[in-house]
Amino acid sequence: MDLFSFIDCANRKQSLSELFDLLVGSAADEGFGEVAYGALNYAETVRLPEHPPSGYCCKLSA
Repeated sequence: MDLFSFIDCANRKQSLSELFDLLVGSAADEGFGEVAYGALNYAETVRLPEHPPSGYCCKLSA
C-alpha cells in the first residue's frame, strides 16, 4: 500500500483499534516485524503520586 492509500484508509477508520491494525498490517507488508509509536508533541502532565505515568510507546509483533 502506498502512502496516499494508507492515509486514505486511515481517514476512514472508525476506531483506534482499526487504525492500529492498519498500521501494523501496513508495516508487516513493508517487511517490518515490530511497530513502535508515541506522541511527537508529548508534554509531561501533572500527576498524582499514586498514578504512574502512561507508557510512551509499545513494542508489538506484527
